[in-house]
Amino acid sequence: MSQAADTATFWGYVLNDLNAPTSSNNESILNSWASGESGAPSAQNGWNPLGTELGMPNSYNMNSAGVQGYPTLAEGAAATAQTLQSNYYSGIVQNLQNDAPASAYGSGAAERGLEIWVSGPNASKPSMNDVNAVTGGSAASGTTLTSYTKNTSSGQQGFWSNISMPLPLGQTWNLPFSFGEIVAGGIVLILGLILLFSGALGIIMPGAKKAASLTPEGQAMGAM
Repeated sequence: MSQAADTATFWGYVLNDLNAPTSSNNESILNSWASGESGAPSAQNGWNPLGTELGMPNSYNMNSAGVQGYPTLAEGAAATAQTLQSNYYSGIVQNLQNDAPASAYGSGAAERGLEIWVSGPNASKPSMNDVNAVTGGSAASGTTLTSYTKNTSSGQQGFWSNISMPLPLGQTWNLPFSFGEIVAGGIVLILGLILLFSGALGIIMPGAKKAASLTPEGQAMGAM
């Protein structure tokens, strides 16, 4: 078959396994995603366009990172679909099932899923490579990204806070708290330290605390 036919067949298998429509939109999104990974599905990349590491009965290591190669188009498509069925990628699968446009992959659980695909679930500053590949965006200076999530130990997506913050060149943010919570926490910490220091001073120098509370006249009388 031609490369175009192989590509259509591969993504058709994947989308069918995910109960998603085999639309030109979905195929275009998956092709864009693959452009940020291993390229169009082919024997040259081990029928593994997205670079999954899922072992299958006949798979083999493509590199030292554990990316797998598959001897057939069908096995590669099955491995890709099975990997996407992980809870980490539920937002991606939901978008595919809804035949959502590329822009829908730039926020929420779908964006987070693309970040996890590249960087893993615990990266504090995940790579935006695949998000940019799918959406056509670029995390350059001045770009503001507004949707962030934090994963629980079970792998489910848990939304914390949406914050909007300009990014330095080539950097991204993945913060578990809102900016207001951070400021409030800092104020509470400072007040706590002040109170702790004041209490310690009263224990060490009780006379100093009493003297400090008297007027000059009261201090003179107390000295008599």
